[in-house]
Amino acid sequence: MSHFAHKPNYFFLSHTLVGFLTNKIQQAGELSELTIDLKDIFSLFHQDLASTTSNLEGIINIADNYHVGTESPEYRLISSYKIHAESNTVTFHFSPKSVQALQQGQALIAPDANNYE
Repeated sequence: MSHFAHKPNYFFLSHTLVGFLTNKIQQAGELSELTIDLKDIFSLFHQDLASTTSNLEGIINIADNYHVGTESPEYRLISSYKIHAESNTVTFHFSPKSVQALQQGQALIAPDANNYE
């Protein structure tokens, strides 16, 4: 039996990931970078192996289109990311303006699901 037997809900998982990241930012205060072990993402995604491996890039591509407070490019929450296959981690870099806006209580703005295929 394959571990890749279903199609994940990329938007739900992206939102789950962004919620996790924003909680980490709010706990830490000024956080510009965060490295997460893929085991933690596997747990966050309820042990969905496909979403943690082959579908992870697509999920993060949606997550990196979240903004804080305004849809201006400098307010994108995730400014860049890198999946480190050799160490089984993902490093996220956050926009300083979005972190500050988040700390000030600005709302997250999710990407429009109608603009994706």
